[in-house]
Amino acid sequence: MGIVSAFPHPFCTLTEMRYNMRRRQVEDGPISEFARHLGRPALKISIGAIARAAAPGIPVEQAEQRAETLCRGFSCLASVTVDSDYGDTLLNVSGHILQDALHEQLKSFKALPVSS
Repeated sequence: MGIVSAFPHPFCTLTEMRYNMRRRQVEDGPISEFARHLGRPALKISIGAIARAAAPGIPVEQAEQRAETLCRGFSCLASVTVDSDYGDTLLNVSGHILQDALHEQLKSFKALPVSS
């Protein structure tokens, strides 16, 4: 019928170029445009947020762990049934995607001194 579609699971695997574990390609302008705004989460952590955590003496690693806990507390509605493609639950897969984005943003802050 000529209708282009994408079925990402979990949904947060959708990027402008690909989706899912097998990295299926996105070949459609509207799907790419949609993914640009509502696909895989992108984080931008500011120095101010890290400085506020460091001010009370919280090492970046602890701030990172707390952020992961908070993110999982407000997680997506992905299934808790083991998915055959991933061998894990989609909820865990989405949590790992968020965790990877968080680690990427925080790695440059890990050398910051902690207040005493």
